[in-house]
Amino acid sequence: MTPSKRHPILRFAEDEASFSISTDDPTITFTTLADEYRLLGSWGFTEAHFTRANFQAALNSFLPPEEKKALIDQLREAYSFIDYKVPSLPTSSPPTTRSPTPPLKPSITFGTWADRS
Repeated sequence: MTPSKRHPILRFAEDEASFSISTDDPTITFTTLADEYRLLGSWGFTEAHFTRANFQAALNSFLPPEEKKALIDQLREAYSFIDYKVPSLPTSSPPTTRSPTPPLKPSITFGTWADRS
């Protein structure tokens, strides 16, 4: 990658889009999570980007609420966060009412690779 071109994932990270970092299919690609972290670091990811991605992955996981809270607590301890603001997690009991309309989804516009700077 030339110095003038940036990978689009940097824009997502800078715009605080929610995403996670994974190995995709390590049995096929022989890629480890450490490999992915090194690659993203070479593209300009900072410790803050990695930290936010890890919290977002935990928040958006399919874990039951109690296990999700335990995972987030482990991340808080690992990253030495005392007061990380985490949205309230649902309880294990189903909601009694549904919202009349779904929440708005973010709009993302893609430009060409040449537009990236």
